[in-house]
Amino acid sequence: MRKLLLLITFISTLFSFGQNKKEYIVDENFKSISDETFKNKLKEVDNHKMKYYYKFYENDTAKIGQVLLFRTKGVVSLDKRKSITDYIYKITGRKITPNQNIVISYYNSEKRKGDCMNFQLKDKELRKYFKNNTQSFQIAFARKENMRNIKNLYIDAENIIRDNLFSEFWGCGNYIIIRPDGRYLKELGEHHPHDIIKDIKSF
Repeated sequence: MRKLLLLITFISTLFSFGQNKKEYIVDENFKSISDETFKNKLKEVDNHKMKYYYKFYENDTAKIGQVLLFRTKGVVSLDKRKSITDYIYKITGRKITPNQNIVISYYNSEKRKGDCMNFQLKDKELRKYFKNNTQSFQIAFARKENMRNIKNLYIDAENIIRDNLFSEFWGCGNYIIIRPDGRYLKELGEHHPHDIIKDIKSF
């Protein structure tokens, strides 16, 4: 709540500088919204989790405040899916068949230590699930700057995973599930390992 109050204060002062640029507040679809709608979206909860996060950025002509969803669905091309599987094979020597789901966890936060990685990657139920359900291929990556000495955690040395799947990130433990046909479900931010199992079964 304290962070939200600080945000509200920040929104009110954000556009008081650099008045030579246009100012926009938009939603996840780049549709213009009011300050009040912006603030209310950041209070929304979905299944006991915050539904939206925010970012502020600017280009040559404008300053923009935007709300974005922690949880999204979409489709990646089959060519992109293949490039991801080729990259994983290059790093790990593990092959992914065209009929397997790809489940990728991505640790992309510079501030967090290894605690959430250890908790999520060493979860016994999650490891048992993937061992017994070979129709889903699971792997975890971290940026080189955020690498920890944890078994089965790989470096995204060429930033292929980040650039193609996690250009946006939040906190620790982002994950994506990619179906054989390219459909995906992605969640940003910390989560319980069992959430991945639930999503694989229901998505």
